[in-house]
Amino acid sequence: HYDVCLRLFTFCSEAQLTQGMAEGALTSANEVLKHGKNFHDELPANQALLTAFTIQGNYSNAIVHGMSVLKEFGEDFPTDADEQQAASRTELMRICAVLGSKSFDDIVGQTSVE
Repeated sequence: HYDVCLRLFTFCSEAQLTQGMAEGALTSANEVLKHGKNFHDELPANQALLTAFTIQGNYSNAIVHGMSVLKEFGEDFPTDADEQQAASRTELMRICAVLGSKSFDDIVGQTSVE
């Protein structure tokens, strides 16, 4: 019964999105997320949720939810401005170190970034 219910609620959410019924899509998608057994089962509902938030113009919820989904994939983004600056600074220092050890000809002839 689990697979049938999963498919029905996911399909319902997607069908509601095609009709512009974002609130109904949110309800159906949240049911899948509430009862889903694993991330793979919940992925289509997550996509529907993001689309519904976007249709509603609720971009802040779309971003927050999208970031949590990406975290499940192993992508973690800093949420604090200080963390973002620190991460950017660290990456910039790494790039400068790589560029500082290369000549112009080395960089132009290089096929990948080290």
